Amino acid sequence: MEKDSHYYVIYFLCLAAGFDPETAYVLSYSSQYVDDARDGRKKELVDQNSKNVYQFDPIRTSHNGFESIGTDVQEKIYYPFHFLPGLRGDSFDQKMITRMGSEGELFEDLIKEALKSNDLYRIGIALHVLADTYSHSDFSGLWTWGNDIHRVNYIPARRGWFFNLMTKWKWITMRKWLEATPAVGHSQAFKFPDFPYLNWKYFDYQGNMHSVSNSFKYRDGFWDLYELIILAYAQSQNLQPRLNPDILMQKLWDGIRRPGSLKKRCKYWQQVIVKFADEFKLQIPDWHFKYRETDWESDVAKRLKKFFFFPSLKMKLKVSKEDFEKSHFHNFHVAAREHRLFVMQEINEYLFEEQRKKATGVEVSPKKMAISLEYINATREKKILE
Repeated sequence: MEKDSHYYVIYFLCLAAGFDPETAYVLSYSSQYVDDARDGRKKELVDQNSKNVYQFDPIRTSHNGFESIGTDVQEKIYYPFHFLPGLRGDSFDQKMITRMGSEGELFEDLIKEALKSNDLYRIGIALHVLADTYSHSDFSGLWTWGNDIHRVNYIPARRGWFFNLMTKWKWITMRKWLEATPAVGHSQAFKFPDFPYLNWKYFDYQGNMHSVSNSFKYRDGFWDLYELIILAYAQSQNLQPRLNPDILMQKLWDGIRRPGSLKKRCKYWQQVIVKFADEFKLQIPDWHFKYRETDWESDVAKRLKKFFFFPSLKMKLKVSKEDFEKSHFHNFHVAAREHRLFVMQEINEYLFEEQRKKATGVEVSPKKMAISLEYINATREKKILE
């Protein structure tokens, strides 16, 4: 999924469930920011007088390009944040495939853990991860044959034979290059799983054809997220939904089926939110309509440069230390650490328990954990501030 889904649709669903605009903003920004927090290097924070204050050790929740072929990226980023393992099947590779919604073993556990935390940032992160189980289903964060696909094609969503012919020719030329990329995630399927309106198909490494309708997957995904997380959390806060289910489903379906570029899809949902706010007399700040991945960071700190050009590992605070600790930026990374640690431990505990049951009473030790214990311990000991 992309920004139109992770931010704007989630924002709209939060308003529909009864949340005020500020709460909807925190939940939806946390959801989208999972795709944009790409820097996990420890930073040295300095005050306005350029004196050292303390170390800030952020959690990286996304990656860049070919970094995805590294084991640490797959285990620390892909599994917890983008390709939640379904933990079903006979082989290890099959267990690491992402399953859609409740078809995966960790889906309900992650919902319960997020709601129990009563933390908006933690719930927002869970909304991203669980939404991706629908769009990323049948792929995994492993570099494996299961992600090796061929002859990817799609049905054009726009009318016009000449436009469709040209885009088809361009795609058939480009897909040969994609088939040569590492089989990690859905890299060989381009961004097709992230377009809510798209109907497409592909052949897996065994030659079996798969026909995919993103619209139905997105519809089911958004509805499950709304009922099981967003609405459940709203009701725990004694809030009442603003839309009845039939109207909400129709609005969702209209938006999901609307084709176009990411910019156009975002603009469409912005207009939906504006009309909704006018109808229910909600005062929504302008910046809620313009998601920028740097907002939370730039509100509290400025990245410094070496020799006026090269990036530095120093950041200058714009606020006091106390205010930084209360900021969205800081709180997101604290929540991301707790989320990653929970998912890592759940994956390993599930696999160990399965091996123990198969041993028919004989004590066994884990033969192969999905997550390195080194990474788990590093996450557990990680101090966001020190």
